[in-house]
Amino acid sequence: MRRPCLPARGLPGRANRVAQRDPRRWVRSVQTITQRELRDHFAAVMDAVETGETYRITRNGMDVAELRPLTRKKDLTSDELVARARRLPRIDHEQMRREADELFNG
Repeated sequence: MRRPCLPARGLPGRANRVAQRDPRRWVRSVQTITQRELRDHFAAVMDAVETGETYRITRNGMDVAELRPLTRKKDLTSDELVARARRLPRIDHEQMRREADELFNG
């Protein structure tokens, strides 16, 4: 059975709910849809989530879940990692050992 083709800008009966957004700018908008709408239009909803939309899913009028994009972490270059490591505080290993011995050996 073929799935119906959804309009690029929304779910049927919900004008402009699936907005096209720049994925680098996560927009904190929350749309409420029913479990049936999620089932019937899963691909369109997932596309919208990928572009930053958040959906609250209801069953029998009660909120049951929230579908939102994951927070993406930036991949750091080796130069950025080295610069970050240089900004870390210096550790006195001998002092750390003395403190650990005092703590654990009483």
